[in-house]
Amino acid sequence: MICEEEDSSFSEYMEETFTHRKGIEDRQTAKIENCLKGQTMVSADGRKVLVEWLAKVQRHLNLSFESFFLAVALVDRFLKTTPISSDCLQLTGITALLVSSKMEDIYPPLIADLIRLSANAYTRVHVIMMERYMLSRLRFDIATSTPLFFFDWYSAKMRTVSVSNEKIAKSRALARFILEKAIADYDLSQLRASHLALATLKLVNDAFLIPAFGITSMCETDTLKTIIRLEIVMKENLKETPLDKVYSIYSLD
Repeated sequence: MICEEEDSSFSEYMEETFTHRKGIEDRQTAKIENCLKGQTMVSADGRKVLVEWLAKVQRHLNLSFESFFLAVALVDRFLKTTPISSDCLQLTGITALLVSSKMEDIYPPLIADLIRLSANAYTRVHVIMMERYMLSRLRFDIATSTPLFFFDWYSAKMRTVSVSNEKIAKSRALARFILEKAIADYDLSQLRASHLALATLKLVNDAFLIPAFGITSMCETDTLKTIIRLEIVMKENLKETPLDKVYSIYSLD
């Protein structure tokens, strides 16, 4: 989905970057597997509410989409290691977003803004203490391979023929929408990031009738099962968010 002239960020070290990120993914998968198993006060539904809210916060503060994905990964990894009460879940979310934004954004959000968006449920001290505690529990290892990275990589590897820029832009916006909704779904979030990204790419290519070359060999039988699950998630969420709004909100422009 990324045209040849748009993949400059991947072109020089494309294969090396992929190999490195796959190595991170191999370690990362075990760190989030069944992350709610040890939680007695945090459910899959509660996690979904948090992730959907974090997506709104990310857009409201004009943070990068990658910050959002990294924040969700940090939340899941923290939940895997640390049982928390339900009233600390939102604090965990804004802290993870603060940490991820420091990694991904030029200007991370002010703690005061995160507190304000949390209806002043916490104080600055709460956030600072949680940040220290979260980083300690994660052993300061916050490197993560997100579905967005792999989606961009597969898109850069993909070759298209006679596809308009408008169609590419719309398909990419839809893909970002699908990925956001997918990681809010607990079962889908448990899949490997690369697998989720490839299934999303296949889904939007088919939806926009984009003839793609260069990724066929990457597809697996399980990818088709994931595509079906993603299509269900997409259709359910499109009932609340019309396509025109999706193109507007999730556009790269």
